[in-house]
Amino acid sequence: MVLVDEVRAALERGEAAECVDPRMGGFAEEEAVPVLKLGLVIKAPVVERMAVLRQ
Repeated sequence: MVLVDEVRAALERGEAAECVDPRMGGFAEEEAVPVLKLGLVIKAPVVERMAVLRQ
């Protein structure tokens, strides 16, 4: 399975915490979720779905 698929599946299950390196220490899950979603948008496989720099 590809890392992007793993992150997407974890977000769908509501388990964003499993996507964050535990060596980072404590973090607020509500802060991690938007960053993970941004990464998924940037890595979108379809060019039309990719965010442009202005977005």
